[in-house]
Amino acid sequence: MPNTRSHYQIIALIGLSGAGKSSVGRALAAQLSWELIDIDQLIEHTAGRRIPRIFAEDGEQHFRDLEADALRQAISVPHRVLATGAGAILRPDNRTLLCYPDATVYRNSPHPDRDCR
Repeated sequence: MPNTRSHYQIIALIGLSGAGKSSVGRALAAQLSWELIDIDQLIEHTAGRRIPRIFAEDGEQHFRDLEADALRQAISVPHRVLATGAGAILRPDNRTLLCYPDATVYRNSPHPDRDCR
């Protein structure tokens, strides 16, 4: 079995919706004995509402503000795997934040028309 200890402090997974960021993130976090932070779940927990409701009631700009805040919060603690939302890289400030993790991995599902995870 390969060595599962990592010299990385934060690993961020980015990619399209449905690419498996959360699924891969759970497996990776378990393998490393790290905490998984799903950014969308963090936003919903902090806001006390589901993402579709945030979009409907407050608009995309407000959601993206919450997303940026969640990213800043998530990268502040080491030994975490971050599963970002698909649109997290749309905002330049978020792309800058995602430069801080030790490893940012683009998750691309090889068969976008079916679940192959």
